[in-house]
Amino acid sequence: MLSMPTTDVIREILPLPFSAEIQSRIYDLLVPEIPFKLMLLSHRHYGSIVPSLYTHITLSGQNADRFNERIHCTMQKDAVGKRMKWVGRKSKACTNTQSLVISDDACLMSIDHLVQSSLRRPLKHHDQACWSDTLFPNLKKVVLRYSTMNLLTSEFMANLFGGRMQSLEKCIGNVKIIHVDVSSGEFEKIHLKILIQMIKDNFTKAESVIFRMKWGLLPIPPQWIRSIPLLKMYLEEKEETDEGLVARTNLRMFNIMYRYGNDQIPREKPLEVYFRNEELVQDYNNRMLNRRGIDNMLSIRQWQEEDDWMK
Repeated sequence: MLSMPTTDVIREILPLPFSAEIQSRIYDLLVPEIPFKLMLLSHRHYGSIVPSLYTHITLSGQNADRFNERIHCTMQKDAVGKRMKWVGRKSKACTNTQSLVISDDACLMSIDHLVQSSLRRPLKHHDQACWSDTLFPNLKKVVLRYSTMNLLTSEFMANLFGGRMQSLEKCIGNVKIIHVDVSSGEFEKIHLKILIQMIKDNFTKAESVIFRMKWGLLPIPPQWIRSIPLLKMYLEEKEETDEGLVARTNLRMFNIMYRYGNDQIPREKPLEVYFRNEELVQDYNNRMLNRRGIDNMLSIRQWQEEDDWMK
């Protein structure tokens, strides 16, 4: 790493006069060492470095407020009515973002504050070319960590959580894939029902929803998930030592799977359920071999790697 101040480094490397071509080539070599400084020194490198910096973003309560600085949104009137627009150079940089991780509820609160305060604050002139309907218009994937759902599991806080989800939708409304971790803590089936409904209401363009969830949250009634084109569930299995209890539990799980597979309304894509236990997967699949048409409704697979659910 370079330890000298950036300006001293440049003076040492580039004693004038050097041609613009030679300076540009030397800048290319310095990109891995001082990318942020080069963004200020070279317009060409600013344009090439920014996309890589904003491609994958992880936000938490510790960095969300700082990230939100100099991001603004306003309301624009058109033939349809009023629409929210995100403006400014940093908002333009966010058009490069492809994946976003929301780590906790403090981050969700910061995003909500950004949206609400920006709408109330007078906005100065901005380049029209930087305007976008959502903050992350090209976002492909968002990951909601379990800590994001703290308010949802708190009594009388579901409405507040819903308001913050609506603010999040104004930032990521075009997202195609949503990953949600509800595998720990006090998350119960009633919370899952509310969350699924919020996802369906706010993220209408989502093509797939991937849950990492506690085994005990099943069964999910088929009517909750019919409008989700592709749903995947990665299950944290409950470890049991009593053989009789395991047998009863396996039978209950098979009945649940059979219920999904025989839903009267066919799914566009099969529901995908992932277990860590290979024997359990083989057992379910063997039982389903004689169930005609069930493979078009339900797919049982093995969860092999810890991060599979985020892919």
